[in-house]
Amino acid sequence: MTLQADQKLCRTAELIWRQVDDGMVIVSPTAGQVRVLNPLGSTIWALLDGQHSIAEIEEQLNGRYPTVPPAQLHTDLHTFLTELASRGLIV
Repeated sequence: MTLQADQKLCRTAELIWRQVDDGMVIVSPTAGQVRVLNPLGSTIWALLDGQHSIAEIEEQLNGRYPTVPPAQLHTDLHTFLTELASRGLIV
């Protein structure tokens, strides 16, 4: 999947997710998979609602994590989104 800054991604409909402590647990009942997200992944996941572009998500991350270099957040965001897409968790 090639990611574009103006692209708006959305979580796959059949997924179930719950906030736990400082992370998120995602369950794919059809695939029988469970994924646990750290706080950064949880923040990204919450913004994958089809309303926020990748650029907007990155901007919010830069505001929420000011101690992390923007280049690192950019790389982490794109790596994470690519992984989610390859697992069929976002469209």
